[in-house]
Amino acid sequence: LLSGVACDSNYRKYGYGKQTVLSLAEELRNNNKSVFVVALNSSAEGFYEHIGFKECEKIAFIERKVK
Repeated sequence: LLSGVACDSNYRKYGYGKQTVLSLAEELRNNNKSVFVVALNSSAEGFYEHIGFKECEKIAFIERKVK
């Protein structure tokens, strides 16, 4: 399960995030593991779709406010 993958805004659009995620996914698949990602916003959803991931299910998250 990949989640919380981030790239410093100064280094976006260079392909570092894409290469990192795809390399991790390939390594997992080479070890007979299934690969799932959690996209917590529409920007992340677009990124993962852009690099070849397909939506399989939506999960609802409810944010709990801490006092």
